[in-house]
Amino acid sequence: MIITGKIVKGFGEGSFYVGKYGQLFEQALGFLPFAGTLNVKVERKPELKNPITVSPGGSFKPVHCYLAKIGDMRCAIVMPEATRHPKDVIEIIAPVSVKQHYSLKDGDKIECSIE
Repeated sequence: MIITGKIVKGFGEGSFYVGKYGQLFEQALGFLPFAGTLNVKVERKPELKNPITVSPGGSFKPVHCYLAKIGDMRCAIVMPEATRHPKDVIEIIAPVSVKQHYSLKDGDKIECSIE
């Protein structure tokens, strides 16, 4: 499945949550993510099945993850149970900054393939 969308500005909170969940993401997904998320506005939110769920417990809600690729880079779509993003925005984590790696900026189109 291919998901396309436009990069949009986030709330600036991704680094905190990726830091909080980082080791759990590494264990579950096989990579330690860059401290931040890539926010992508999609035309239609994908119907994804069989998530890898990461939950640190306590007051932090679970995050449902789906392995994916952007170009040749492994990444994951993350769908937190608690989010302030509108329904048409997905978040992506990767081992490095996707924006820096591919020289992207807000407003650029991006394509992600679900594994």
